[in-house]
Amino acid sequence: MLKLEGVTKKFGGLVAVNGVDLNIHKGEILGLVGPNGAGKTTLLNLISGIYRPDKGSIQYCGEDISRLSMDRICRKGIAKTFQHTLSFPGLTARESVMIGSLFGNGHHASMDEASTEAETLLGRIGFPIERIDMPLSSLNVFELRRTQLARALASRPKIIL
Repeated sequence: MLKLEGVTKKFGGLVAVNGVDLNIHKGEILGLVGPNGAGKTTLLNLISGIYRPDKGSIQYCGEDISRLSMDRICRKGIAKTFQHTLSFPGLTARESVMIGSLFGNGHHASMDEASTEAETLLGRIGFPIERIDMPLSSLNVFELRRTQLARALASRPKIIL
């Protein structure tokens, strides 16, 4: 499903990711473990299209996605949550999740469908429904993480990073 071959990323003289080979098959759950600065986040940013590899290739379902934009990768079915949880501080939790429904993985929901799906997903992952229409800037870190996960799920991904 996802295959990395010789993936390398440098920032100036710093080699952040060096020659990574990785195969992830459908149904697998994989964790990346390592100390700060080991390149875990950089690797996920390479897969999701935030960065482009300097060397190597990233293939998804047999297609080279190494040079695709982040939004094209998302539409193909790869969603990413972020270390920093406050990505859209002016939006509510519901609106943030609706972004995934409206713009992710080839799914074209109406605003009403996206709103209903956001409420369903947030409820399913334990988000306090009475806070669904609160601005993200007023939520605690656990609620923000749940919002990110629900937004990723709303895009109907095949892979969540």
